[in-house]
Amino acid sequence: MGSKEAMDKGSSTRYLMNAKETIRVEQGVSGAVIDKGSLYQFLPHLHMCLRQALQDVGMTSLHELHMAGIDGNLRLEKRTAAAQAEGRVHTVQHVQGSTYSR
Repeated sequence: MGSKEAMDKGSSTRYLMNAKETIRVEQGVSGAVIDKGSLYQFLPHLHMCLRQALQDVGMTSLHELHMAGIDGNLRLEKRTAAAQAEGRVHTVQHVQGSTYSR
């Protein structure tokens, strides 16, 4: 269990796996992200994403969302895998170049 790197370092022993097992099931991802700058520059984007998410569920604040969850007034839609696939962008043809002059 865990990423390949974590299993190599011994995490597999936590899940009752023998270190000599030939078949390992890796779960998780390991990686590193190089510094992409200040979080301060990301906050306006995060704020807008949160506002749009609240708008999607018909709420105006996190407090209102929290209270609706407690009161039982929060209604969320359960979507099937087929509905999720249909809701995504699909059957888009990529056209290279432009026929319009600038």
